[in-house]
Amino acid sequence: MNGETNNTKTRLCACRLALVVGIVWGLACGVLGVITIFTVTYGHQMVEVLGSIYWGYRPDSWVGALWGLAWGFVEGFIGTLIIVGLYNGLGRCWSRCCCCCCCRAPSSQGPSAEGQ
Repeated sequence: MNGETNNTKTRLCACRLALVVGIVWGLACGVLGVITIFTVTYGHQMVEVLGSIYWGYRPDSWVGALWGLAWGFVEGFIGTLIIVGLYNGLGRCWSRCCCCCCCRAPSSQGPSAEGQ
């Protein structure tokens, strides 16, 4: 630890967390879709329920599994961005910068340290 993290308020990086949740949920949907290819009943009802929301996601299909992976990633990413944005307080965090990933505590060394 370099001692520069003297921030009293904890903020989440919406972009990084959304990416991680999107990847995890997308992989979960994709793996579940692949499992339905190799099983007779396991996961079929779950994929059918999610398929009523995710266009193209269906059991017993490699293409359906890929659609589930894609839709799961998109839903996980966007949903997490919304949740973290609310957590961080949209007005305070995003009014300072255009990318939520740079919402860090200002440097204690002043503006001259920013260019280095």
